[in-house]
Amino acid sequence: MKKILAIILVLVLLVGISVRSSVKSAATPFSESAEKFLELHQEAITSLRGAELASPAVYKDKDGKDRVIVYGVKRGEKIVGRIVVNYDIKNPIVLEFAESAPPHLSDVKEEILNKTSLGKDTVFGKPEFIYIFPLLYYVHFNVYDKNGEVKDVYFFWNEKKIVTFTEIPDFPILANNKLPLMEQTRGGGYEILSSVPDYRTSTNSLCNNCGPVAGANICGYWHKHGYYYLQHDWDESNGNDLITCLWYDMNTSCIYGTPASNFRNGIVHHANTVHNGYLGIYNFSASGDSSPHFSDAVNEISYGRPFGILIRKQGSWTWWHWITCIGYYAGYDEYIYVRDGWGDGTVAINWNAPSLSGIPIFIDGFDYIFPGY
Repeated sequence: MKKILAIILVLVLLVGISVRSSVKSAATPFSESAEKFLELHQEAITSLRGAELASPAVYKDKDGKDRVIVYGVKRGEKIVGRIVVNYDIKNPIVLEFAESAPPHLSDVKEEILNKTSLGKDTVFGKPEFIYIFPLLYYVHFNVYDKNGEVKDVYFFWNEKKIVTFTEIPDFPILANNKLPLMEQTRGGGYEILSSVPDYRTSTNSLCNNCGPVAGANICGYWHKHGYYYLQHDWDESNGNDLITCLWYDMNTSCIYGTPASNFRNGIVHHANTVHNGYLGIYNFSASGDSSPHFSDAVNEISYGRPFGILIRKQGSWTWWHWITCIGYYAGYDEYIYVRDGWGDGTVAINWNAPSLSGIPIFIDGFDYIFPGY
């Protein structure tokens, strides 16, 4: 009798295990929003085809309040991207996507040890992940020295360097930390200029080189589209020579970076002037718009022209970052596709999230480049 009962118990357990293994985790409003992004953007971003969500984690703001849920995006066994969803169960909006793994699914400790002067025998506490929209990630560690004393370490994930707590930008103070409700409809138009290079600031050691990197993305694109002498063929893989030349063309400063006028004038000078081994024989021009609209991005991309976008912290002359607009999506919501300067592939940014047009991180302006012979 005992033997029969034991057999029955084993069978029940096996059936239970089989049933549980065949049932997926229950969907949530957050995962549903992320899944919808995967579904509607996979035609534009081919890396999303056949992809699924993986290993979500809650990221906080710099003061420790839950800010977003970050999902890995997986194809097969490989993490191919990340999706960030606003932490509001009544209005979960996808704030951004990028074709790179999120920090919590990366070897954070190895990155820190490789990029800083911390010793290999450093003892780390459990990492805490911080998200600052748009695009910015930080990792907080408690580090223990040989005497057991604790030190707070903040690691700027994008630039792979240690920063102080005060260097981490604040996030806009919103009522209940909520984004405005957005109508969710299906379908939409899109366009991506996929041949825009994805150069990165880590390519060389020049200071504040995000402006020259964005400029090199633009020049590298036109080099492939009939403006051959903007870049050397042997430089196409990482753009190092082009970035270096543009750094001087833009008169980039190690203190305040690359102002918008320098960005535009530097590209025009590079394209139209013979200098530093470049045969500048073209007739490029440029203009800026300090109050751009989403429709402006649609128009430029529709004309086949990538352009520069300067984002910065309100009231700060030391925190700027240049990105390159390469496309748009207009449908259930509005997104711009960009190269972010950190090698994250195609990055999608939600245009309607308030920190794009509010305080303290916002789009300072669009800077257009017009080619011509």
